[in-house]
Order: sequence, then structure tokens, then C-alpha cells
Amino acid sequence: MGIVTYEGRVEQGQIRLKDAVALPEGAQVYVVVTPQTKPGAWWARELYEMFAPARAEAAPYSEAEVDADIDAAVAAVRGKRA
Repeated sequence: MGIVTYEGRVEQGQIRLKDAVALPEGAQVYVVVTPQTKPGAWWARELYEMFAPARAEAAPYSEAEVDADIDAAVAAVRGKRA
């Protein structure tokens, strides 16, 4: 049997193939992972989508208000460490 290439990606530590693949019993599978870090890559889109609820929740607030809340949270955590 020759080499066959399938497109996929790694999500949460598991390989997700673009299409379903049927392998014969006892088949040996070799996985080659190629990092995809260019702008607009699928991982950036997924990260953007994952934070959609946070963006929606923060929408009514100004950038200054959000920054102030972040600064207060960081100061509180740092205060606990001291």
C-alpha cells in the first residue's frame, strides 16, 4: 500500500480529519504534523469565535472601563500573592 495524504488539524489534543477515512484492520498510520501559524489560520478563527461571548458581554462598556476592570483584577491577584 502506498502513501495517502489526508487533510486535518489538531483540536484539543486530537486529530480531526477533514473527511472520514476507512482504514483496513491492522493498518499502520503515520502522522506528520505541519504547524500552520500564518495570519488567518484556522486556529486564529477558532480563538476569535471562542471569545465571542466575552466580546458581546463587554460591548456596552468603553475601552477605558474594560481596561480599568482588568487593572483592578490584576492588582487583586497580585495583592493575594504578596
